[in-house]
Amino acid sequence: MEDAATSLYSSLELKLEWFGDSQEETGKTLAALGAVEEARGNKAEALQHFHKALLVARANADDQENDDNVLLALHNIAVLKGDKEAKFEVES
Repeated sequence: MEDAATSLYSSLELKLEWFGDSQEETGKTLAALGAVEEARGNKAEALQHFHKALLVARANADDQENDDNVLLALHNIAVLKGDKEAKFEVES
């Protein structure tokens, strides 16, 4: 898991440099980092990454209510906050 985290943090650094913080690929890397940090037991860091991934997904979504990246980020946040059903509404 440590190798995955190291690779993803390196990838995020490059994507931020090349694409900026609002590109879809940056958001996907943030989401992956959230999953890795969650698996490593770092809930607070995972939640931070998922929230940032949500911001990026919303910035790139044509339809926030049906966008896969928005829905995935909302699901991940809900699960981390303890909502096992992970029911949520899209916030404007």
